[in-house]
Amino acid sequence: MNKLIMHTMFALCIAGSAISCEQNEGGLAGPCVHNYEDPILAIKTIEDAESGEQIPRITINEVFIDSVRKDASSLVRESSQNVTIQDSSILCNVPCGFGTEAGRYQFTVHASGYEDTTMTQKNVRYENFDGGCPSSNSGSTTMSFTIEPK
Repeated sequence: MNKLIMHTMFALCIAGSAISCEQNEGGLAGPCVHNYEDPILAIKTIEDAESGEQIPRITINEVFIDSVRKDASSLVRESSQNVTIQDSSILCNVPCGFGTEAGRYQFTVHASGYEDTTMTQKNVRYENFDGGCPSSNSGSTTMSFTIEPK
């Protein structure tokens, strides 16, 4: 009987050491995750360069991060705000935000009645990082700009 108990204890110890979960106050939890509380890039306002009128809706195409072209669908995530994907473009209802990857962003903006404009925002990054388990990023890099009417 003692051998059975010892073999059972040994098996439980081995099985327990194979679990790769974080432990919290209530016992075992799942693996640690990272949350993005905000999009990394937030477009606050877009104005008509001549009248100063606010432009409420734009289409964003040809997004590059650090000179690497990105697929629009990879930039729109749970943390994105006021954006949708249509035909490999990002439709933005201003204010809007997208992305989670830090770097230099370059993209083409299209709005009905306006010239297509290439925008560049250097050093796009999150303002805050909260380590631990789970960890998170928050605090968008913001931008506002003007575009020229046709």
